[in-house]
Amino acid sequence: DTAVMLWAFGAKSVAPTPKGAAPVVAPQAGQSDDSDTDGEEDGYDSDVEHEKQIDYAAKAYAASGRDVKGVRPSSSAESGAGAEVAAVSRISAKTRSAEQRRAGRVSALALEYVHGYRGFDSRDNLRYTSAGHVVYPAAGVGVVLHPATNKQTFYLEHTDDIISLALNPNPKYGTLVATGQIGNLPSINVWDASTLQTLSVIKGHHTTGVCALDFSPNGKLLASASVGANSCIAVYKWATGTLLAQVPLHSVRTFVVKFRPDSDSQLVSCGTRHIKFWTLAGSQLLGRRGAVPAGEKMPTMLSVAFGAPGTTFSGSQAGSIYVWAEQQLAHVVTAAAGAHRGPVFSMYTLVEDKGNVIVSGGKDGVVKVWDADLKRHKDVATLEGQRVRSVFRSPGKDGKLLVGTQSAVLEIGGGSDTPRTLVQGHAEGELWGLAVHPTAQIVATAGDDKALHIYDCQAHRPVAMKRLKKPARSAAFSPDGRTIAVGFKDGSFSVFEAAKLQELTKLQHRKEEISDLKFSPKGDFLAVASHDNIVDIYDVQSSKRVGVCSGASSYITHVDWEAGGQLLMVNSGAREMLFFEMPKGKRVALSEDAAAKMVWGTRTCVLGKVLQGIWPPGSDITDIN
Repeated sequence: DTAVMLWAFGAKSVAPTPKGAAPVVAPQAGQSDDSDTDGEEDGYDSDVEHEKQIDYAAKAYAASGRDVKGVRPSSSAESGAGAEVAAVSRISAKTRSAEQRRAGRVSALALEYVHGYRGFDSRDNLRYTSAGHVVYPAAGVGVVLHPATNKQTFYLEHTDDIISLALNPNPKYGTLVATGQIGNLPSINVWDASTLQTLSVIKGHHTTGVCALDFSPNGKLLASASVGANSCIAVYKWATGTLLAQVPLHSVRTFVVKFRPDSDSQLVSCGTRHIKFWTLAGSQLLGRRGAVPAGEKMPTMLSVAFGAPGTTFSGSQAGSIYVWAEQQLAHVVTAAAGAHRGPVFSMYTLVEDKGNVIVSGGKDGVVKVWDADLKRHKDVATLEGQRVRSVFRSPGKDGKLLVGTQSAVLEIGGGSDTPRTLVQGHAEGELWGLAVHPTAQIVATAGDDKALHIYDCQAHRPVAMKRLKKPARSAAFSPDGRTIAVGFKDGSFSVFEAAKLQELTKLQHRKEEISDLKFSPKGDFLAVASHDNIVDIYDVQSSKRVGVCSGASSYITHVDWEAGGQLLMVNSGAREMLFFEMPKGKRVALSEDAAAKMVWGTRTCVLGKVLQGIWPPGSDITDIN
């Protein structure tokens, strides 16, 4: 689990108290005013520990990629969605007027489909709306999927990655969604999944990121929790943006905050070695900690669901489900009694007249449906090798289940117990590898999550996927589309047969990441560019290196072959535009004007006079990649 253990000789060895100093008296578990934790926890899980340590401040953009004026909070029909938010742009206002003058000559791009779902560090972010559409986040986009047609619509008013989502439970607001993002001053946006109009933007009460959201049963209140050094829980009237109450969390990692389904004033939050029961009283949130028997340690709690009035269930890091009567621990459902083996990442409460239905999912890949007392359960799905991060069930006896893993959205039900993949994307890490098939509407992607995916861009469906042994940074199809080359972060590369993704060749001559690969126009050579400032040329038939292009003063960013395969253009991180004779790799002097007049097999290099227009003012070499 990538852990370093520090051991002391003698289990009871204690550092001596300095002479004259008062002995240190530890506070009783759970009574500290500075923390919600109970000291060290039994057990360890790498996934949970990694999620606790994610630094959203480092992931957030240093500055917003666009100017967002915001939308005046309003729920009135007369005011509608409020002021229009500026379009996505990194171009200054002065430059934008020139762009507008050229608008007649520039074709706009419209987002058509998103292959992806954010599940690796988020939970409870996958829901059916009252219209039967599936809503979830991917990067900075709120995606609304129409399952029957596989069409998507998009909410694009966030300025950074979305890490939390909630659906309004009141039938009156059955298509209203709240989404929270990361950022220095992250916003919470309330919007309509049917019209994609913004109804309210709440900002200024959190820093770093909004990690959890939930609406009250009457649909009028919204609770949020944040991450970071100044984390807190807050409750608002979302329609007006009014802050009703706020309480600091003292940097303690909170994963969930939820309203009880039978109360608009009672909430439960949980996280690192704590669970808290809150009451909204006027402008205050009054909290009480969950109490465990003396001598026992409170585990990290990852999820919450609700039974009869006053009964709360919480899923733990170890896989057990804790049953609480008010804030007192009633009993624990262990793995031996049917609970999960490993962290319980998500729990969902379906309120029904005959009693609540509880759905749970965890790291073991099992989805369970429980009765209202957690006495009987059924394993409805076991997803081998996958972690369940979000679960949801639609109403009715034969309600469908939505399951979110680290990178996919699955649907269970509708006459079949076999999970149906609705969306498949990459998991955590950067995604750099992108290759377009030379003739078919097919693309290949390879990322830091050690996965190679093939997508059909016409049907908008995943075609194939292969687990890789290491993080990948680049990909390229051969001219005939029969093979795919993938470059890895450790300086190696492999060539795969495209149809079945079987590995054909594996080579390594470099230590730094392979940033680009390109087959020659005839497919007889492969150029492999690395952050070692080198481009290696390989004979495809013999798999032998036949040339080395050296002389760049920085890492290689892009390469392109001349249409006849006689010349290679190279861009570097030092803004160099270099040319090499193929296949030996001898450097040749060629002016930009001469290069501009030549015919190139591909044009992915980003430097040169003919490409000046793609660079925003004040940008550097890393801005266009």
